[in-house]
Amino acid sequence: MARKKALPAPPVPPDADLRHFPDFPMGVSQVLDSELMSLADGDEFKAAFRLWLKSWHQVPAGSIPASDKWQADAAGYPVNGETWKRIKKRALHKWRLHSDGRLYHPRVIDKVLVALERSNKSRAKAKNDGKTRRTMKRRNRRIPIYSILIRH
Repeated sequence: MARKKALPAPPVPPDADLRHFPDFPMGVSQVLDSELMSLADGDEFKAAFRLWLKSWHQVPAGSIPASDKWQADAAGYPVNGETWKRIKKRALHKWRLHSDGRLYHPRVIDKVLVALERSNKSRAKAKNDGKTRRTMKRRNRRIPIYSILIRH
């Protein structure tokens, strides 16, 4: 009896959230030279592209539910429609199921990881800037010793 292969762990943390990133970064050459671009028809490409974009603002970022209904709705097609049945396989090209029950696309995840790193650096900088501002306020409140001595 063949053993079932365990699903891989999700490639991003479960709380990965890019909803504050309004833009999806796109490598133009990467898309133009992609297998999807060369093989997909218009409906297939449109559906696939919509799923990439929808996944950007999911939590965890870069994932989509493994629900056929959700996928069809997000792609812009009725789940029971003939078009969705025809294009589903190509629209979900390279999306892979992970152990959290969600699908992840490797190119989208590449973009998510870069954005998360940028977001973390930005938060750390803001936190440090806040500490710097607080330190400067404290320093400015201090009365220099020479001004006290001059008064006496």
